[in-house]
Amino acid sequence: MKKLKILDLIIFTAIAIISDWVAYSLKLFNLNLIISLSIPIIIIIYIRWSYYGIITNVMVAISHFIIFQEPPLNKLIHSISFLFLGLSLLFLLLKSYKDLPIKKRYLTLLYIPIYAVMMLVEWGLSHLTQTPISLIGHIANHSLNFIIGLAVILVASIQPNIIVSMKSYEMHLIKTKTYVKDDGYGI
Repeated sequence: MKKLKILDLIIFTAIAIISDWVAYSLKLFNLNLIISLSIPIIIIIYIRWSYYGIITNVMVAISHFIIFQEPPLNKLIHSISFLFLGLSLLFLLLKSYKDLPIKKRYLTLLYIPIYAVMMLVEWGLSHLTQTPISLIGHIANHSLNFIIGLAVILVASIQPNIIVSMKSYEMHLIKTKTYVKDDGYGI
């Protein structure tokens, strides 16, 4: 399971960073319009691997600081706001993962407040700069990305074994005797 975790984190982190870099390169990502697939990907990783999601979250925040072509303070504010996706852990610690897969309504109830907190932190911190943005404008900038991210979460939830706690999934496999012990040659 350790090799799976490492490979899984590498793949999901790469997808998150590359998709945001491509979106930024295509001008789909700036202070006025945000299209970022990394937000739902980070939340999915938190669901799958709990605390290990912090690794991806920090790497994506750093990558945004690097690729974002804005004043340093604006980049820092944006990157810090992304770190607030880590609040997913608080919600996830309150949830029992006995249900496999996780129900769509719970995924929606997880995504909405986490996204809202991230967005409000970014808006609040923007008031530290010389160019604070209006709350209505900021919500409008994020609205399309919010809808796309929610769609990604809901579509991913249809796929078996994508949005599951991997620890609970492993326990499920052991109980159903479909778990194959890693002999060190495979992943």
